Parts: sequence; structure tokens; C-alpha cells
Amino acid sequence: MAFGELYETGQKVPSHARYVWDHYTDGTYAPFPTIEELTIVLNEGDTFPPIHSRNKGAWWKIVTYL
Repeated sequence: MAFGELYETGQKVPSHARYVWDHYTDGTYAPFPTIEELTIVLNEGDTFPPIHSRNKGAWWKIVTYL
């Protein structure tokens, strides 16, 4: 659970933290997610979500432990 480590849509959240979108699971960066979807707070045991506005899986990384 190091800063910069990536987590994929569908994986279980390892730690209560703030996560930021990194890129899509298909390797693309566009179209960009909505502002509300760029940063999320998740609890340990939650499931990493997709980017619903784009209907795409995402890679997430930790920015702040809570």
C-alpha cells in the first residue's frame, strides 16, 4: 500500500484513504472523467469503482491515508 501503487476497478480497497484516478484499464486517458470522479474516498474492504460517466474501468492510486 505504497503511494503510487495502482489498484484496478473491481479490486478490494486495501486501506481507508483518498484515491485519485490514474488512467483507464484499457490504457487510455481520454475522455477525462468528471471532476467529481477524479478523487474518491474509499474504506478498507470497499471495491474500486469504474468511471461511471464514461462506462470504463479505471486504475486508482492512493494520495492520502485517512
